Amino acid sequence: MGDDLQNISQVDQQVLQILLDRKLLQQGILKYLVNYLRRWNVNALQGLRETHLLTETQIADAFAASLGLDRIYQPSQCTLADQSPYWLPFRVARKKHMIFLKKESSVDDNQPEDMELVCANPCDKETLATLQTYLNFKPQIAVSESREVLKAIDLLYPLEVQLPVSIFQLTESGEKK
Repeated sequence: MGDDLQNISQVDQQVLQILLDRKLLQQGILKYLVNYLRRWNVNALQGLRETHLLTETQIADAFAASLGLDRIYQPSQCTLADQSPYWLPFRVARKKHMIFLKKESSVDDNQPEDMELVCANPCDKETLATLQTYLNFKPQIAVSESREVLKAIDLLYPLEVQLPVSIFQLTESGEKK
């Protein structure tokens, strides 16, 4: 990859290397894609979505196969882990495209081994390391399409954690108590 990847993040370099290794991207197109990323100041996943070079499904499949991760196809059909809104507040979950879901076989989703962190970009090691430090355990990672993770967050997070101010903190006139 060499010179083509100068001035892009290590996360983007890893994403693009996985896609090159899986032969989903060709070296010739890489130069144009990297120029696009720099020009529009977007990350690799955003650039790939915006340029329609690959589908989100192709990208998620490549991550799962290359990194040996579980592949979740419809996270919105799964069950939200009880702790998810506390460990990943709504805005953070949407920004990072991550959500904690209960494993189908789990009995108690308060235990780390009974949940998976479903994300769109498992190459974002910095965010994953920060989360691991905050939680005091290493979550099991699974991968899904970005749009599917966002859909799951919007459908599964309770409405009261999605609002900037709890409706229960408002008076009848709409002012905060």
